[in-house]
Amino acid sequence: MQAGDTSSLEVELLASLEHGSGVTHVEFNRLGTCLGVATESNHVHVWRANLVGTWQVVSVVEGSADLAAGRAGDNEGQPGMVVAVD
Repeated sequence: MQAGDTSSLEVELLASLEHGSGVTHVEFNRLGTCLGVATESNHVHVWRANLVGTWQVVSVVEGSADLAAGRAGDNEGQPGMVVAVD
């Protein structure tokens, strides 16, 4: 297989995670042990797999409509909150 050739890769569904609204962004941490999911309802769900591989929510952060619209008040366009999980 040459670089960039994905024709021989296989896809396997490992889990289907419920969020209650549409998902707008997903991102794993550097180790691939945590998954952050942003939703249309201005929530960020942080998921982590347990020892048997079942994904569980470890945190839910609720954002505000002002932050979602880019109106961060005194922060002049800066994010109102940064969440990092390693």
